[in-house]
Amino acid sequence: MSDALSPLRLAIVLMGLLLPTVALIPLGSLWLWQHGYLIYWAVATLICTAVAFAFERRTLGKPGKIATAETPSQEVLPPGVMPDAGVEGDSMRSAATSAVEVFAKNSNSRTIATWNDLLNTGLETVELVAKVYHPSDKDPMLHFTVPEALTLVEQVSGRLRPVFEGTIPLGNRLTVAQFAQVYRWRGIYDVAGRAWSVWRVARLLNPATAVTYEMRERLSSSLFQWLKGSISGRLVRAYIHEVGEAAIDLYSGELRKSSAARKAKG
Repeated sequence: MSDALSPLRLAIVLMGLLLPTVALIPLGSLWLWQHGYLIYWAVATLICTAVAFAFERRTLGKPGKIATAETPSQEVLPPGVMPDAGVEGDSMRSAATSAVEVFAKNSNSRTIATWNDLLNTGLETVELVAKVYHPSDKDPMLHFTVPEALTLVEQVSGRLRPVFEGTIPLGNRLTVAQFAQVYRWRGIYDVAGRAWSVWRVARLLNPATAVTYEMRERLSSSLFQWLKGSISGRLVRAYIHEVGEAAIDLYSGELRKSSAARKAKG
């Protein structure tokens, strides 16, 4: 008997905890309306949301300027990168850089949605560069040694670390377990969104409250979607840029030269 009542008892406890909080929404709105403060409260809510939106836009910049802000740091090569390269080598490097840049600009936050997308995007970036340096080969990606591949992984990881820490809030404190947990919970957002849509329909019983909440949520939703797309888009473009630059160093021979120079110094 006690086992049969356990779900019912749990439901009663949850209702006892949630019902007072949920009841505050219509009752609080009713109190504001009765005392003539509803309009002032709605205006204050919209002002706070607009201030937060303006602060985020000022901090992260406009979405249209993200690619242009990142492009110079990716395209400008450090002095003396290819001191012995001729005009042909420079033109091939420019062509490879342009191909990577076009691929990065055409990417977005939906380009990498799974771990397989991460791997496939990296391989596609490397293949773009390989086809520039070896256009007539059937397997242009295989023109490197195993030690060079390991060095490539090391360089890409080192280049992505400051990008990851500078783009994601508290990225330097994010553990692998936490990152994996957030990735597994990515589907909960859609479920919560559908449940919230049902609540929005039920909220129409109080039209005045529904209008003010809807206006505030439109601003909050647009801010959240822009912020989500901004961070994920930056990470995707940075990933493509860094993999592309490392691949250019690999197929142009610069990686081999730098490895030989480090061995000579050691």
